[in-house]
Amino acid sequence: QHVGCYQILNDNGNLGVLMELTDNLKSQLTPDVCLRLCVEFNDNRNKVLNYFGLFNGEQCYCRDTVGIFRLASFDCMASCPGNWQISCGGSKAMDIYFIEWENPPVLQTIALGCYLYDKWHPVLSDRLSTSVSAASMSHYNCAVPCLHLDVKLAGVTNRTSCYCGSGLVSSAVRASAGVCGRPCTGNQSEICGDAEYMLVMKVV
Repeated sequence: QHVGCYQILNDNGNLGVLMELTDNLKSQLTPDVCLRLCVEFNDNRNKVLNYFGLFNGEQCYCRDTVGIFRLASFDCMASCPGNWQISCGGSKAMDIYFIEWENPPVLQTIALGCYLYDKWHPVLSDRLSTSVSAASMSHYNCAVPCLHLDVKLAGVTNRTSCYCGSGLVSSAVRASAGVCGRPCTGNQSEICGDAEYMLVMKVV
């Protein structure tokens, strides 16, 4: 699952483990190809590198972290050789993905409350966006990418959008629970906020 576009710093040794690509694989490089290589790398070496990254349209790295500096999507505009419609990083950035293993992580969410959420009223201190499918939104599906991003708060809004953060902003405005009552698209028994309200959860 795509996490985002992140700046890479060559002098920090934070690129990860470079996968050797044959000429054939170079011409076919896509996120799926890189994923397969990193899953095989983990299996062969009993490692758990939970992320992979594509750099400059030509390199695949297996990684144990997401990255530090998130960039805008237009910083990752290098096309993948195997599918020009998909981006494979940029000249100074990586498209980062986390690996969804067959045995998903065991976690729980604890609702912390409902908060007013619009461009004038931020809620989460980092507000890291995720790529959870709008049709499959649930508390669990929102919490998993937040766990991989190593932050402890998840927020769902408007039934379909998921964000992650390390804490609440000091100006967060709490609202009554009832205004966050729209059902999640992926689990109708759960509530996932509303158009201008975010349900915040702690990931444990």
